[in-house]
Amino acid sequence: MAAEPFTYRARKWAVQQISPVWHRPDQLERLEETEWDVLVVLDACRYDVLREVAEWPVDAVQSPGSNTSEWLSSVKAAGTMHDAYVSTANVQYSKVDVGSEVRACWETHWDDYLNTVLPEPVLEATDERVSDGKTPAVAHVLPPHAPYVGVCGEEWLPLFPDVEEWHGEQAANPGSRSQRLFSSGEIDPEKAWQAYRTSVRSTWAVTREYVGRWVSDGQTVVVTADHGELFGRYREFGLYVHPTRCYVPALVTVPFAVFKPRRKVQNGAGSVEEKLRALGYAE
Repeated sequence: MAAEPFTYRARKWAVQQISPVWHRPDQLERLEETEWDVLVVLDACRYDVLREVAEWPVDAVQSPGSNTSEWLSSVKAAGTMHDAYVSTANVQYSKVDVGSEVRACWETHWDDYLNTVLPEPVLEATDERVSDGKTPAVAHVLPPHAPYVGVCGEEWLPLFPDVEEWHGEQAANPGSRSQRLFSSGEIDPEKAWQAYRTSVRSTWAVTREYVGRWVSDGQTVVVTADHGELFGRYREFGLYVHPTRCYVPALVTVPFAVFKPRRKVQNGAGSVEEKLRALGYAE
């Protein structure tokens, strides 16, 4: 397979030199301020796409890393997961000790046809833990990370079945491989953009069922991402996927949604004035 073109590598190097100037991460601070019971990390999930498909208010925060290994290093330094049980499909956890008990779902649920781990095994492993009353818990879901997969009917299918480099044995460095596929012209960025949005939508459809279950059980849930994804656009400096140390706004701007359980109140409690105020009709 062709290597990254020289002009692409030069552009990436330039962004790596200048982008730390404007990088102001706040995601881990927001997590520290939030008393969460369950944290769901959607790998490579852009803020703008999740906001579009989730049909739910989603905030934007700045991730400390432009790829998973960078993000995990910051998570380790901040102690974000030090007392949490982590279920994850991302093999990067084998390289970084985040100080928690980690269930390596890539060892037990890797799908050789899709070349990924689907969301359900990761979320189910977290659900088992939460159902036993053991929190905090983290579910790090691999899709929408490439190779993009989506639901058609009730079946998860590859959205790029004709790209051989995204199939077969598990890759040691899928991020770099994806950049070569895009920058060398082997994958159409616009087709990939459509596939990516489908992957985000499919992943969210599964995730929200578990989020609703946990909230109903009285848990506070945060949904976020480790980083986003780039598709070579002008405002993305012509970069693809998620190159290291490239703090492009579209790449490090990630979603942050908090789901809190309902407070139990007596039915009909409160005065007429309080009810009007709640509806915005009284000061």
